[in-house]
Amino acid sequence: MINIIRSNYNTYLNPATDKIEGHTIRLLAFFITSIFIAVFSSNSSNEIYGMMTTGLTILTGFTFTALFSDHSLADVGLDKPRDETDIAELKRLEKLADNFQARCTYFITLSIIDVCILISISLKFSSTSWLKKIWDIVGQINVTHPSMSYWCQNLIEIFFVAIYTIVFFMFLECLYTFYRLSETIIAIVNTRRSYMKPKP
Repeated sequence: MINIIRSNYNTYLNPATDKIEGHTIRLLAFFITSIFIAVFSSNSSNEIYGMMTTGLTILTGFTFTALFSDHSLADVGLDKPRDETDIAELKRLEKLADNFQARCTYFITLSIIDVCILISISLKFSSTSWLKKIWDIVGQINVTHPSMSYWCQNLIEIFFVAIYTIVFFMFLECLYTFYRLSETIIAIVNTRRSYMKPKP
């Protein structure tokens, strides 16, 4: 997963300086926004998770389809270069194809993980005998050790806030990656059109 993340972020280059873009501020903003939503959102959890799961599923479907289209082979099926401009455009298409593959891999992996977490926290389980025993023990702790019960409740709340924060953060990251992925597809289409355009 670390290699997938590194490969994706290595595709974000500043076209003017050809240096890797900085994303610390954006990621920090996403993280703060995710905490804010996790703590203060008053919407029904199942409603939000359902919308997020649907959105991610649709975007993943688009990406998966594009992965097996001509966009993933941006520099394949073209005529031989006729001049220096064609050679430069072929090199650009080759680079764009590599970027497309890296961003697709990152997006699909991240969205699948996020959907799995969303489905997991949306599940409702029926109460079993062993679960009832655990709740009985918790109830006894609440009576005999109220301070311990207070800390247990706080830890549980912190745990769920952390899970919700991760879910929202990954969702925002998926949206951003899909935007950059769309940017790559548009660049591929425009560059291929320029390459195939008849030269005077």
